Amino acid sequence: MAGHNGSVCLRAAGNRGGALFSAFLAAGHIKRARSIYTKAMVMWLIVAAAVTILGLACLDPLVAGLGGAGELQQGVTDYVKWVLVLAVSYMGECFYASMLRNDNAPRLAMAGTLLSCSLNIFLDVFFIYVLEWKMAGAAHATSLAVTSTVILGLLASLRPQSNLKICRQGGRIQDIVSIIKVGMSNFLTEIDGGIVTFAYNTVLIQIGGANATALIAV
Repeated sequence: MAGHNGSVCLRAAGNRGGALFSAFLAAGHIKRARSIYTKAMVMWLIVAAAVTILGLACLDPLVAGLGGAGELQQGVTDYVKWVLVLAVSYMGECFYASMLRNDNAPRLAMAGTLLSCSLNIFLDVFFIYVLEWKMAGAAHATSLAVTSTVILGLLASLRPQSNLKICRQGGRIQDIVSIIKVGMSNFLTEIDGGIVTFAYNTVLIQIGGANATALIAV
């Protein structure tokens, strides 16, 4: 849930930041577009750091709140811990998917998605069934998969034709306010899925008894 909510937040901010970036780029305001990219990146890193630090500091209460009790506790702890440790990658995947599309590189954005999905499937099989890492293996697989997309995004930004460049242009706090304000509707729409899943799981744990694990898996 924590990783999902953080990714949702950055997806909303990333989409709006990408839209502003694209608008200024189309108008020929290259420095302003790069300034938007820089501000959005800073937001990504700050939110990711906050999620990691606060999440790990409150790991036990967080696991308990997510329903990680009894036989589920260790598995949930293993999964959530690694999602929190690599929160920057989960959020970065959303960030670069939006930014690459708006930097006239939709094929690279699609390549990042395909790379992440394919690697996740392969690593799930390897970590869970070959190495028998169980839930920790699933967390490692997904975390490394999304990290590959972030690496692809960073490499893509180094291309000479890319406008995804760090710009030290300061000021314009309204840009950050605009990214958050306009992205809020997207954020609320995206977070709905996480809240509904959390509610379903909570109810299943309460009524499932000994069958709670199987019900949640289904």
